[in-house]
Amino acid sequence: MKLRRLLFTGILGLTVSLNALDFNNGKINDELYLASLNNVSGEIKSYGDSAVIWYLDKYKNKELQKYINDEFELDDLKIRTKKEFFEKIKEMNTKYMSKEFTLNARTTFDDYNFQGQYFPLKMAGKDSYYSFSGGAVIPYSGMKVFFENTNIEIEKLPMIKDKAKKFVKSKKDSYGNVNRELTAKYTLKIKLLDPNTQYYNYTRIKDCIIIKGSSNKYTNNCDTKNLRVIVTIIKADIYDGNKLLHTIKY
Repeated sequence: MKLRRLLFTGILGLTVSLNALDFNNGKINDELYLASLNNVSGEIKSYGDSAVIWYLDKYKNKELQKYINDEFELDDLKIRTKKEFFEKIKEMNTKYMSKEFTLNARTTFDDYNFQGQYFPLKMAGKDSYYSFSGGAVIPYSGMKVFFENTNIEIEKLPMIKDKAKKFVKSKKDSYGNVNRELTAKYTLKIKLLDPNTQYYNYTRIKDCIIIKGSSNKYTNNCDTKNLRVIVTIIKADIYDGNKLLHTIKY
């Protein structure tokens, strides 16, 4: 199956309650990765020291570097951190799996359907995704967001013919080119956070170790770069600039 990467608008973000959260915000991406480990936390616990070292490397690196060369201080740090790690997994899972949020994305309207009196909208499909990066855990566009309930039958911009004609005219430039770009403001809920991706998945945590170099110790094999996020669409508000044109309810 060939997947298609989609584009987002310049005002892309998550909105949870009254707080605006950005998918390109590294801290949020790192929290989402922690939330994704909730369903595999038993397995993560079985990784022992490697799991704690991974958490320290990705989430408390400054503290780790402070004590990494003192085996006694490091042992105390690992003991203090183990409980915190698994409490954070539960905390982040509750934070992100129980809330609605919004995501603004680019969409375009196609040629007018004269019989049905609507513009077809080109929106996110099941075989397409939005890619994001940022943070210690997902640094290289490794977080992919998929929509699980897209529906082309309702992804339309209804408009009577006379109004549609004026709308297209308003989108023309001086050369006659029509700017068909709009913004879809999705209201979503996360259905699944899946860290079990094909490459650099959560199982690499068990290989995370501290090794001794020529003068200092350092972590190795601690990269877990990818996360698959499945979201359910509740509605999509279609905007032309700041003007709301239509709301699609899923």
